[in-house]
Amino acid sequence: MGFLQRLMPALPPIEVDATTREAVEHRVQAALGGGVGDRAAALVAVRDELLWPASADWRAKAPVDDGELGCEVLLLATVAAHLFGAPDLHALRDALVQSVAFSHRERFTDGPEPVLRVARSLAQRTDDLPAVVVSLTGHRLGLHQRRGGSEGWFLLGTLAWIAGETLTPEPA
Repeated sequence: MGFLQRLMPALPPIEVDATTREAVEHRVQAALGGGVGDRAAALVAVRDELLWPASADWRAKAPVDDGELGCEVLLLATVAAHLFGAPDLHALRDALVQSVAFSHRERFTDGPEPVLRVARSLAQRTDDLPAVVVSLTGHRLGLHQRRGGSEGWFLLGTLAWIAGETLTPEPA
């Protein structure tokens, strides 16, 4: 953290309780029986209706625009879905691309593979992978440079990860 960043006020905390986590899981589980479009719509609804209102003050002061942040939230959900074996990952990514800001679509369409390659090389153990992926994307966004930036992103990223993990049906 640089000298000037230390002088800037910390980003406000994001207030999320257990009901928000349950709402994330419920919203995605409700879409599991539907097609790819339904699952993509559920992830976008989680971002727009649950994560964005909970983080409005934090996002207003964060050093990143909502388009880039929204891209990373959906990318984290697809990374988690990929890791947990979503059967139609490429179709899901194609359905979600319209919900990503135009200037960030190229990075989103690259998919979860580049993020996972770097994260796997950094993770010491397999169970470290979710934390490494969330931290890596926060670092890529430059949020580590502001007090409260990493904490807020870790909370948002973890909820996005839960959404992606929930998106994957249980093996029969």
